[in-house]
Amino acid sequence: MPELISNNHFNLPKTPKIKSLSTVIANPIESDRQIILFPNGFNSRNLAQFKQTFSIRNVAHICDFRDSSWSTSKTEGAQLLVFDRLGVGLLSIDDPQQFRNLKNHTQKNHALRIVRPELQMQLAVSPDSESPPCDEWNASLENFPPNQTPLTSSQRAVTNSRLLKGYEDNQKHSWAMQACGITQIRWTGKGVKIAILDTGLDFNHMDWCSRQITHRSFIDNSTHDFHGHGTQCAGLAAGFSNDPYVPRFSAAPMADLHIAKVLNPDGSGPDSAILAGIDWALGQGCQLLSLSVGIQMSDAKPDPVYEHVARRCLKSGMLFMAAAGNDSQRPGLIRPVCRPASSPSVFAVGAVDRFLRLANFTNGSFLNTKAQIDAVAPGVDVFTTSIGAKHYGRFSGTSMAAPLCAGLAALLVQDDPDCLGGLLWQRLASLAKRLPLFSTDVGMGLVSLPSIRSKGMS
Repeated sequence: MPELISNNHFNLPKTPKIKSLSTVIANPIESDRQIILFPNGFNSRNLAQFKQTFSIRNVAHICDFRDSSWSTSKTEGAQLLVFDRLGVGLLSIDDPQQFRNLKNHTQKNHALRIVRPELQMQLAVSPDSESPPCDEWNASLENFPPNQTPLTSSQRAVTNSRLLKGYEDNQKHSWAMQACGITQIRWTGKGVKIAILDTGLDFNHMDWCSRQITHRSFIDNSTHDFHGHGTQCAGLAAGFSNDPYVPRFSAAPMADLHIAKVLNPDGSGPDSAILAGIDWALGQGCQLLSLSVGIQMSDAKPDPVYEHVARRCLKSGMLFMAAAGNDSQRPGLIRPVCRPASSPSVFAVGAVDRFLRLANFTNGSFLNTKAQIDAVAPGVDVFTTSIGAKHYGRFSGTSMAAPLCAGLAALLVQDDPDCLGGLLWQRLASLAKRLPLFSTDVGMGLVSLPSIRSKGMS
């Protein structure tokens, strides 16, 4: 059974103050374990053949941990760890000759591929996102980052006066909700499941302590967020405050949150934990998954592992959304969309500010590559939940834009429960607000709900 949090507080140590965080940028530290793909999926026949051919004796399955948390320490003795729903395996072979035989075999047999070594991810703090947590929701927005790319004369000509002034938080809605057109929408995301894969959640927070939240850790024995990033992301996707003086700041405040802790308190986490979290989210029947991790590579090639996984997700009716990355310093330096957002089957989300200008840190699409931005969402000084004594703060990064986009997509699923996977992607594209910016920077445009009517209201 899923683990639930309801009407209780944990006796946990006080969480330290942290700086605002950007999208997760990965430090590509390789392990000695290899990720392998079974393109046609795992089944008893091909698994038995695999074990016999390469003398693999100890095999563990993620699905064996349905009722308990999993971490790498629990399957250390396994030569092969199987992520059953994903068609992915993690291989640990110490014998060099045995590994060479396996690698030679995969070059001839397309039913099995050794892709690459397992990588370790690491959160990074961006100097562009140092917005301190705030006690009052309506703290001044005058000190917006001054280094945003200015609007050109042609952009100003096609942008209305409201946009030139910029969106600002008011008593009912944060600026991000206004920019995405959520202020007049009756949907709340009720009944829709959103998976947030990150550093966990602050269950002592006044907004979360009384909510029923399905959660699972794939790193340690606690899903509590000692870092802060996961709490920020969860707030933008499905946060809700009982305080009438706090505005609506999340896209889907009544959605069912599924928290998968896949990163350590220091912000690091291996591929295996992330893959386990995705596998679990599929098993939970989540329709949306938000992942704010990434690796900036020297080339812009998609990661074959996450492309394979994202296709499985789409086929199963779950839209995989990921942050595009914060490695750029616009206008002088533009870096390509990071992995896994660079995979064609992953919905890559960039960030814009309250003037709907592109955030100077957000990565972009590169011509003649598959690394493309699909859409943008608010991601500069956005208001959301925070850990520590101050319950709210303003944070920046494409890692803020991705969960907000997932929450908005949940509203569309609530309106039409059959609009899943690829169909949901298409509907987001059809509703996106076109911006006077290059599509290589903003994709289809700003994710929004521009005065649309639901099926139940039509």
